[in-house]
Amino acid sequence: MVAERSLNAPFLPRCEPVARIANGRPMPPRFYFAYGSNMSTERLRARIESAEPVGRAHWQHMELAFNKVGVDGSGKANLMARPGARAWGVLFDLHPDDWGILDRYEPGYTRSTCNVSVDSGRVIEAQVYLAVPPLSAMPPQDWYRDHLLRGAEEHALPDDIVELIRALECL
Repeated sequence: MVAERSLNAPFLPRCEPVARIANGRPMPPRFYFAYGSNMSTERLRARIESAEPVGRAHWQHMELAFNKVGVDGSGKANLMARPGARAWGVLFDLHPDDWGILDRYEPGYTRSTCNVSVDSGRVIEAQVYLAVPPLSAMPPQDWYRDHLLRGAEEHALPDDIVELIRALECL
């Protein structure tokens, strides 16, 4: 289900950061959890050539919402906390130098750390982009929905998630 509730409430993601230290120095983030248009490997690689898909993953107690208003006035993907929900997406491996590039493609989002689960049950620390309030439910453009759909199908997200994306009403 797509989130449709208290869209302007402050949002603090449920994350359990893990210290990344090697040789006494912080290690740069490596994994990226994409749940929006960047689920499409083709779209993400147009932005970050080195992006390597690891596979599908989910973030427990989060759900997909279209409440980030894009510069074109249409809805963009976001994740909202909801007990019992499961937000599906794609885990990518990124080169540490690429985070600054990706940050520039994500205006209106803040990069956070989260723990996602892959099909094996392993929990992996990843970076995720979450929309900055104010938020307002808004349908996406069809081209944006199509990027999500390509990514969801490409990475074999669960059928109900693929159908949810396919059925989205667009501007």
